[in-house]
Parts: sequence; structure tokens; C-alpha cells
Amino acid sequence: MEKTLKLEISHTTSSGKVHYGILELPASELEIEDSLQQARTNAEHQGFDELAVYHCKPLRGLLGKRLDGSSIKELNFFAKRLELLNEDEKPVLQAVVQKYLEGKDENQLVSIKDLINMTYGLDKVSVLSAVSNDAQLGQFVIENDLHPDIEKLPTGSLSLLDRAAVGRWMRGNDGGVFVGDKYVVAGEYELAEVYDGITLSSQEQEERYVFRLKVSAPSAETGKEENSSQWLTLPAMRIEADRLAKSLGAEKIEDCACIEFESVIPQIDKEDINGLSDFTSLNYLAERFIKMSPEYRMKYKAVLSRERNFDLGNALQEIQRLDQYQLDPQVEYADEYFREYLCRHLDPMFDTRWLDDLNFMKEGQVLTERTGAARTPYGLISPPGGELYANISRRKQDNIRDEKMQAVEFMDRKALFSDTRLKKNEVPEGLYRYELRDRGDGEFCTVENEVVVNHAGTLLMKEPLDLGENGYIELDNETGLNFLGYDQTMKEFLENKNTEERVDRDTALNVYERVYVHEFSQEECHAGDAPVCFQEFYDNEWQDEDCRSYYEKRLIEINEEEQKGGEITQ
Repeated sequence: MEKTLKLEISHTTSSGKVHYGILELPASELEIEDSLQQARTNAEHQGFDELAVYHCKPLRGLLGKRLDGSSIKELNFFAKRLELLNEDEKPVLQAVVQKYLEGKDENQLVSIKDLINMTYGLDKVSVLSAVSNDAQLGQFVIENDLHPDIEKLPTGSLSLLDRAAVGRWMRGNDGGVFVGDKYVVAGEYELAEVYDGITLSSQEQEERYVFRLKVSAPSAETGKEENSSQWLTLPAMRIEADRLAKSLGAEKIEDCACIEFESVIPQIDKEDINGLSDFTSLNYLAERFIKMSPEYRMKYKAVLSRERNFDLGNALQEIQRLDQYQLDPQVEYADEYFREYLCRHLDPMFDTRWLDDLNFMKEGQVLTERTGAARTPYGLISPPGGELYANISRRKQDNIRDEKMQAVEFMDRKALFSDTRLKKNEVPEGLYRYELRDRGDGEFCTVENEVVVNHAGTLLMKEPLDLGENGYIELDNETGLNFLGYDQTMKEFLENKNTEERVDRDTALNVYERVYVHEFSQEECHAGDAPVCFQEFYDNEWQDEDCRSYYEKRLIEINEEEQKGGEITQ
């Protein structure tokens, strides 16, 4: 069926989240259900914030207009009325609606009751063809003596008349409107109350279907004309489908051709099927889908949206394992996902309003990656067999010993740092585990055996630390962690496995401490200034070839001077 009306639906949930959906009408029951599901509402409890006309081919004047408290049934009925208009009635309705809207304020709601009633009685309105402007209309008035004063003028004087002015007079008198190449006497139209705003006129019972196929039989095989075709809706009885095929001159439905295909499942279109050779599978899918609850249909469409690239075989397989998926319709974005994840795992007594102004986009992206969840128009869907809200580790590796950690230097000793909490049984023999506490502002303040509140990470050492009588080491500018800029696993750290980058950084650190800092402090131009930190030195001076060459040469000279000094002492 031709779509004549496209609407944008907005709906605010109880949590304050606004969801949107596009509804194209006229539509079948399941097509309407799909649009409402994307807006997170349903036909029984619509609760729309607003219905706005997104597109209306027969009535472009409605574009952007907001409709009053319309029901889906009213809108669908109006769209069907538009579809039934003949070519003579369409320009009349367009003119009548244009005059109707002229008397409306730009922000005033448009009555769906009036729009429906304006689709009746259009055949009683006069229409002039090949008249598209005031000058042409004026010429028509003059030629047909439609103005009493013009009729009295001598024939030779008629050429002196301003035809456009005559046309404007006539248009104002008629309440007329130009529509394309036609002039519609819209002032003749009288709005009758066919629809009282309560009871719609009786219609045929709508057929409930999943797929709608326009079927034809190839003329080369059947001797039938190529335009001989019929519509078939699925699910259908096999006997009925074959009976339709025989009426087209084919033995069975698989022998026919599918020349048009409509689906209430947006994720399945004509490109996903191999014509009517897939009839049995397509019909089975339609039977299963139509018997599902609305919630399961929504989940199924979310699963197909997740997969994106699939064929009919995959679509059938997903029906069989639909229970393996989890769908949360109220969550769409990564930050929302992480917030909901926290709410489900925090103490029930925790006031979740503390989370309202926090941005969890980064954490949500990590969580989405870890759970394998995917965003769809119907909400967040898990992978098959997965859970959206299971308590999982933030780590990427199942085995913590395979996870890369940051190499640091602490109290002149190499160590590993992780921003997660490591259990004692996760740390291999030969390493000592300590935990860091922060002040509440993200800055490390102490190293301890165990930290419960303000835990900031884990430190792994090859030698035990002396925590003193207080049981902790207080961190300051001199005793803080120095991040070395490379990563290692626990195994690499235990085996003292170096990389080229690590060797390079060690050399740079030696140059920084023995050459750069010393020379910086000796230069008068830097008096009172502090040298840049090692990381800034490494990222800038050390990466410059000329600077690096100079510092390496100076280091060699310093080593030689120290060596000579040692020999003289001896």
C-alpha cells in the first residue's frame, strides 16, 4: 500500500528519557507496533508527547504541523482516505486544506477530526484545468463574461484590461486556490461532519500479516501476460498459496515470481530472500513471528538489528535461540548503560541521584566491549548467551597474569601498577602485592597492605616494602610513583624482560638526571625556574635527534671525566 503520511512520534518514559519513532501510514497492525516500540510505547497506552507531520505527499501544507490528541486509528484512517483519493479529488483537498490552514496560528494544533472530514464531498467543488496563475484566470473570466462590468465593455476595449487584476478579483471572490496547473474554487466547499470525532466509519476487517508479496508467473512459461499478478500475504496456508499460483498458470507457489515485497519486520527486505523459492522458510518465519508476544517480537527485531548482515537462514536460527538474548528497552547509550549497571550493583540504600550529573561515557564504552552488548533502535541487546548486568571484571584478559600493567619506579625500585584491585591468589609467587589509597581527589597518598576506602590501585614489587610502625608509606613529590611509559605482564616483569622502549627510557632517565637537570640548574637564564619533569623531557628533548645526540655525547664525556677522577684518586 502507498504510504501517504509520515509522522514523528516523541514519547517521554517515566524516567524522563525521550524516545522517538517514525510512523508511516497507512500501516498494518504490526507495522504500527514496530514504530511504537521504537518510541517505547504501545497502542493501548500511547502517551505521546507530540505528533508532528514529517512528510505528506498529497498535502505538503501539513509538513511540520502538530496534530491534536489524535489516536493511531484516526491517523491511519486519514492516511487510508488519502490513499483512496482519485486524481480529480487530490488538488481539491490540497486547496481546501490550504484555505483551512490560512486561518490557523503557526503554533496552533491541527484537528485530525477536521482533516478526516475534509476528505469527503470533494467532488462538489469546481475545478478549472490549465489555469495556474491570475493572468490565466483573468483571461478565463473575460472570455466567459463572468464579471458584470466587463460584459458591458466594447469588444475592442477588452485588450486594455489587466488580466492579472481581474484574476485576483475572481480568486478573492471565489476563495480560490491555484494547485499546480489547476484553479480550485475552494470557497464552494462546505465542511460536513461525517466523522463526529468518536466513531470512525465502518471498514473491512484488516488482514494480519508479516509479509506481503506481489506474485506473478513468468509469461514465457505460462502464456499469461506479464502484468497478471496477485497479492499474497504470509503466513498463509500452503493450499491457498498453490491455488493462487494455479490461477496465474503455475503449478506451485515456488514457480512464481515475487515482483514486490513488503515486510512488517524492517530488518528483512527483498534482498534477504531468494524470491518465492524461499516460500516455506518465509512462511514458517511469518507463522512464528505473528504468534510471539509484542515483547518477543521487539527482542527479535533487536537481535536482527544487532546482526546487520544475515540471510533468511540466520533469521530462522535466531528465532530458535531468542531466549539466549537479553534486551533492555530503556537503555540506548553507553553512559546510560554504565549508570544502570551501577544502580543494579550498588547497595539498595544508595541514593542513585548522586550519579545524575556524572558522565559515564568512557566507562560505558568499556562495559559495552566487555559484555558484547549492542545498541539497536529497540534498546540494548546482549550477545547470544550473554548477560547485560552480570557482575564482571573490568579486565580484558580472563587470566590476570596475561594482562599488561604499567611499569613504574617506586623508592628506586621497578614495580608494576594496575588501577584495579588484585586478589592475593591472582599474584604469582615472587611478587609482593600492595594497595594504594587516594585522598579522594585522584592523587595517591599512601601505600598499604590493604585499602578498603578510596582504593586507587595495586602495586606489585619484587622485594617486600617496610611499611613501618604505622603500616603505610606516605607518598609525596619525592616518594611518589614514577610512571616509566611502558607496559609489562607479571611474567615479563618477573623474568626482567626488557623491550627496546624500556632500554631507551632507562637511557633517557640517566641523561635526564645526570646531564639535563645538572646543566639546567647551572644556567643563569633559568635561575629560580624548575626543570621540566622527566616525561616532558622524554616526549620533547629526547625525541629531537639533535638534542639526543648532544645529551648522549655529554653523558659519555661525564662518564669519562668520572672515570679519570677515579683513576687519579687511586
